[in-house]
Parts: sequence; C-alpha cells; structure tokens
Amino acid sequence: MSFDNSTKDAINAAKSKMSGSAGNKAAAAKEAAYPAVAEPALVHPFTNAVIKLRDNGAIDVFTGDNIGIRIDQNNKSINMMSTLVQTRAETLRAIINKDAQYDVKGKWTINAGSATINTKGTTKVNAKGNMSLETAAKLSIKAASLDINVAGSFKAFAADYDWR
Repeated sequence: MSFDNSTKDAINAAKSKMSGSAGNKAAAAKEAAYPAVAEPALVHPFTNAVIKLRDNGAIDVFTGDNIGIRIDQNNKSINMMSTLVQTRAETLRAIINKDAQYDVKGKWTINAGSATINTKGTTKVNAKGNMSLETAAKLSIKAASLDINVAGSFKAFAADYDWR
C-alpha cells in the first residue's frame, strides 16, 4: 500500500500532535473522535458499518451508534459496546491476573449443571437486600473462612445440605 504526499503529511501531523505538549495532545484526542483523511476505513455504503484504523492507534469495528468493538493500544483495552453481549462456546475460560469485578444493576442469574467456587483466602458475600440460595440437589459449603452479610433476609433451600 502506498500513500500520496497529502496522506503522508496528515499522518505526520497527527503523530506530531500526539507526541507534543499536553494542550496539543488534548486537541489531538478531540480530533481523534472524528474521522480524518489519513484514517484508513472500510465503510458500508448503505448501513454505515465501519472498520477503521484510528490515528491514535485504536481499531474500531462498529455496526451502529455504540454497537461495536474498540481495541485501544493507549489504555491497553478491548471495549465492547452494545445493549446485549452474548458469548457461546463449548468451553470458556478466563485467566485474570489481578482483580475481576462485576457491577450488575439489575438481576444476576447463573444457570449451571454444577458450579464450583474455589478461593484461597476469605470468601465474602454481601447483600444489601434479600438473598436466597436454592438447589434441588445437595448444597455443600466448605470454607476456612466465610462471611455472609445480608441487610435483608437470608434463605437457603436444599434437598440436602452439608455445612463445614
């Protein structure tokens, strides 16, 4: 792939802005929110779906407003934006070297044939409202240290149980 001189000039100008003072970086970041002549992109002519290589190093794959993926080298992140994200796999494994956090504003449901939670340290469960554990099979909780804090009511229903 070769670029004409005007494209090369636009690329060099963008690089210069990104490596300059804080004021120039802020201006460059603001400009990065809009397509530039130098940003290579594939745009569908009817749906406006786009794959774009951004001047700031990010890669955007979008099918509509806030429906897509951004891979961002600046903050080393992959951002998925959508009202619904679904993952289907025979096996799904996540390896997290630091922390994991789920912020669920509505209901969080886990449906599984079986579920195991193994922790090496203290396990804490905090509920500001009511909490319920239900199983049609055996409920087994084995812990060196287990804290359950519930501001409302706590109910556990099991066909059989084992608390150790």
